[in-house]
Amino acid sequence: MFRIAGFPEPPRPEPEAAPGTSPATLRRAFALVDEVVTEIYMMTARFSPEERDRMGADLRGRARGAALALLASPGRPRTAEALEALIALRYLLSVSRRMGLVEMRRYRGLCAREDKAAEALRILRPAMPRAESTAGGGGD
Repeated sequence: MFRIAGFPEPPRPEPEAAPGTSPATLRRAFALVDEVVTEIYMMTARFSPEERDRMGADLRGRARGAALALLASPGRPRTAEALEALIALRYLLSVSRRMGLVEMRRYRGLCAREDKAAEALRILRPAMPRAESTAGGGGD
């Protein structure tokens, strides 16, 4: 985990589980998404200033969007929105790899983390109220 010398690590936010959802399952999904966010921030810090402002900002925004969707509504994490953000993130990672911004080893590691996070969100989705899955405007 990324730490700043001299500062204590801030507490990790806790998403609130929806009725019928295991809080442990939601915490695991959030922890996996949080790992992806952290890795994206660490990776984009090494981009050139121009790419940090362009592709880096897009990557960070999508990764952050996935995590924030899980924290957005107490008792109703937006798992469909989080999954959509991860899908867009995977595409941007692929483009970054093809542009030579991300080395293959790091790309594969990030994809593996993203796969774990997406799987945890897919496990979480069936337990969510039906209204949540259509709230994003496009549905499933």
